[in-house]
Amino acid sequence: MSLSMMLALVLGSVIGASKADAAAVEPWEYSPYRVQVWLTAGPSAELNGPILDRLSQSLTTQIESSVGAAWRAEVLSPPPELRTLILHDYNLLTPEVLEEKAPDVFKLDKLILLTIETNQREYIVDAREFDCRVRLYGSGVRRIVRQPTYLDCACFQAVSKAFRAVTRIEAGAPKSGEVRIRAGGLVLSDTSPCYIGKEDILLPILRSNDRAGNVVKVIPIEWTYLVVKQRTDLNPYLMECRVWSGKPNPLQGRVSSRKERYALKMRPTGTTSVLRVEAQVKKDQTPYPMAGLEVYAKLPLENPPKEKPPAAAPADAEPEGKENAAKSEASASAEGAEASAPAEPAKEKAPADPEPAPAVEARPNPPVLVGVTDWRGMLTIEPGEMRLRILYLKNGGQLLARLPVIPGLHEEEVARVPDDGPRLQAEGFVKGLQSQLEDVAAQRQIINRRFKMRLEEGKVVEANALYEEYQQLPSKEQLSKQLDVQMSIVPDPPPNRVVKLRIDLLYANLREALGKYLTSTQGNDMLRELNDAKRGRPPTTSSPAE
Repeated sequence: MSLSMMLALVLGSVIGASKADAAAVEPWEYSPYRVQVWLTAGPSAELNGPILDRLSQSLTTQIESSVGAAWRAEVLSPPPELRTLILHDYNLLTPEVLEEKAPDVFKLDKLILLTIETNQREYIVDAREFDCRVRLYGSGVRRIVRQPTYLDCACFQAVSKAFRAVTRIEAGAPKSGEVRIRAGGLVLSDTSPCYIGKEDILLPILRSNDRAGNVVKVIPIEWTYLVVKQRTDLNPYLMECRVWSGKPNPLQGRVSSRKERYALKMRPTGTTSVLRVEAQVKKDQTPYPMAGLEVYAKLPLENPPKEKPPAAAPADAEPEGKENAAKSEASASAEGAEASAPAEPAKEKAPADPEPAPAVEARPNPPVLVGVTDWRGMLTIEPGEMRLRILYLKNGGQLLARLPVIPGLHEEEVARVPDDGPRLQAEGFVKGLQSQLEDVAAQRQIINRRFKMRLEEGKVVEANALYEEYQQLPSKEQLSKQLDVQMSIVPDPPPNRVVKLRIDLLYANLREALGKYLTSTQGNDMLRELNDAKRGRPPTTSSPAE
């Protein structure tokens, strides 16, 4: 081999390696999506091979003209062994099946399943996106047309609507976060399916990898959404977000090659969602519905409204005569000063300070009762003023959970909350015993007052009868025994740790109240005064009434 050929081979390998390295470090903001559309149709004479080829070419042309450089898209036919699964049910095409039958799919970013079926009156176009990085399906999108000339447009609309833009979570705090937009530098219009702007809602997802970079586990962070607020000052493709979550710190943890955090743009395809509330149970137990829970909703606003400060009273104006006299005196002194002092060069007036911008008042955000869960623990959530609604689940005034929900995103949302029924039963018992305690304490004070009046009047017999009546009232020991019996009852099902702590606190406060208001000091003082009166001694001063 000649020297020139060896140099050419070395130079070619160096150039190829440099191109591979450049592709490997391609910036996230300028990295286009690798998209593959699997187009398939049901058995129909109207959807034969030439028609599907024409639709494939038309769809490719529309993607290139409308989406542009943000997508590297291909429109292909699915593998023959997967065609029946796609037409029959999307849910049968699981990530495990794809990994076995079409492993090259996971080298892509997006896989969009596009199916077309027809009946006697119309064409039905269905599209569903599969994100190959986080291995999750999106919501299905359906378009129905009756004229075959509109079939091209319906296919593109379904594909673009099913697409979910991807962001990478760069930083996270309990209530804020930053995300970096994939292919943000290649998006030229806000109508692009890759566009992410203000008030868009993102779903955060955690992906865990092994040492080779293969996915081990993918976990969507439940009951957590990111609302895009604004772009950062340093990078137009780095967005600041507000975190709404039912968890205290959902975005905690570090980002590494083995732990990745992404967020997908959410687009609700429906109008309502059904909230199903179940009880938190152990792994070996079956969840049961939580009926009778009150569900309230609030808007996802940043700051609560503040009360307006009281208006300041206007300063007292001086009398008109004094004001005019002061003005004339000031003008006269100014004229005299101008006559005596040498002329000074004119000075430019300082610019007036700009008026402060009016303060923006926070919107009122009262909780609105959505409804009460039925015997199945279910309640339909309607859309509100904003796409995101913050739901508050309460049971007897006790807050059980705060859950952000997007109505229409999923047909059903399942929430697991602690069963607060045992606490509610304990609270009912405590309130009943507290009412009895208040009655006994009030009767004690009334009888004690009447007892002292009878002793002062010298009516010892009547005072003795009042003392006997006092002794017939329930004592601290009797009420404490009722409390002990109630505490010995084990609820079925047994409460979890949090609910048990709340129940124990209720019982502890009640026992403390019994010891505070039902002491034996008052009864002992009454007995001593009664004995002194029977012996003819003057009444002694007792301790103040409790």
